[in-house]
Amino acid sequence: MKFCLNLKIILKIIYMNTSNNIGYDFDGVLCEKPHSGITKSKNKLSLFYQNATQNIWFKPQQSNIAIITARLNNNIYCTNSRNWLDRHCFQSYNIFFYTKDYGQKSLKTIATFKAKMLKEQFITHYYDDNLELLKLIKKQAKNVAYFWVDNDTQTVIQL
Repeated sequence: MKFCLNLKIILKIIYMNTSNNIGYDFDGVLCEKPHSGITKSKNKLSLFYQNATQNIWFKPQQSNIAIITARLNNNIYCTNSRNWLDRHCFQSYNIFFYTKDYGQKSLKTIATFKAKMLKEQFITHYYDDNLELLKLIKKQAKNVAYFWVDNDTQTVIQL
C-alpha cells in the first residue's frame, strides 16, 4: 500500500511541532489596558506602550509564544512593545501588529486580522480580554480553543 501525504500537510505538521501554538493579546492580557484618554494621543500611547504595568495575576508560563495585538504596526509602537517584552522577561516570542491593510480599526477589522494570524500561525489556544472580540474571531477561526481573560474577577474562562 502506497502512503502519500500532501506536502502542505507535512509542512504544517513540522511547523506545528516546532512553533508556538499559544497566542495572547497584548493590552489587557500581558499588560494593563490603556484608558481612552491615552488612546487619543499618539505621544501618550507611545509612552504607555513603553511603560505599561505588567499584568501581575496573569503571566504565560510558556517560553515560546505568539502575541497578536491590535497595536498599530509602526516603528515607534513596535520598538516600544518589543522593549517592554524584553524588560519583562518574555524571552522567546513572535509578535504580530495590526496593519492599515485591514482598514480603519474596528471590532470587525481587528477580528479579521486576529483570525487570519491565528490561522496562518497554526495557533491552537488564544487568550484575549475582549469577550465581544473573541466571539467575532471564533466565527472566523474555528479550530482554536478560546480563553477570555476577565481582569475584573481575575479569572480565565474558556469559551
